[in-house]
Amino acid sequence: MLAYCVMPNHFHLLIKPTESANLTQFVSDVTNSYTKYFNIKNGRVGRFVQGTFKSKEIADEPSLLQVSRYIHLNPILSPKTNPKSRLKKPDDYPYSSYAAWVGKSQDSLVDHEELKLWLKSSGGAEKYSRFVEAKINNNPALGIENLVLEN
Repeated sequence: MLAYCVMPNHFHLLIKPTESANLTQFVSDVTNSYTKYFNIKNGRVGRFVQGTFKSKEIADEPSLLQVSRYIHLNPILSPKTNPKSRLKKPDDYPYSSYAAWVGKSQDSLVDHEELKLWLKSSGGAEKYSRFVEAKINNNPALGIENLVLEN
């Protein structure tokens, strides 16, 4: 796994399959198992996650970086997790992989060897942080082009 964010009613995962396994089946199994566990533990019934599973194949580096930024900004831009705009930066939300991407934690869910490769090709953790936070501030000068092409 490269990136994740757990929201109150859904989650985002950025996963690089290591073999030709059925990723859809894997995510379905994990989601179903966790829903059963959560419902039993909390004496409830019904769905745990909003909506149905969706996946997209990522073909290139700019797309991967855009998806990771979307995942890491989701809690900041969502009224569910940030109704009064108290979260100002992705660092403020503890249930995502952002801290691992910017070098502030050794999150055990993230593949750090793979992450190092992506960060190296994009100019490092500090540059990635500026790229993500530029979207909050609507600063187009720090867009994907600067992150990927400027090394």
